[in-house]
Amino acid sequence: MMGEDRFVIIYNTFAEKEYIESQKWYNENQAELGNDFIKEVEDVLDLMEKNPYAFQLKKHQVREAPVKKFPFQIVYKIYPSKKEILIISIFHTHRNPKEKHKRK
Repeated sequence: MMGEDRFVIIYNTFAEKEYIESQKWYNENQAELGNDFIKEVEDVLDLMEKNPYAFQLKKHQVREAPVKKFPFQIVYKIYPSKKEILIISIFHTHRNPKEKHKRK
């Protein structure tokens, strides 16, 4: 049940695709690892819904939240008037860091 102080998470198309493909890749390479990946990402998203300002502000009003146990960052932007958080990327940290802020 969502409290009135929580934000709503929405994904851009690219971030949603990254999330699904990453989970699939982990499951293909080690049984159940994709489920562990989802759990870790969902833990960060839950914290983000409760307190979207908890994570470090980067450039262009975009924030980054690290995913524990996995080399990923959740790149997002907050829209306070709508009580929304837009997930821009579920970004693998071994990729070119310049790419993570290009999808707004």
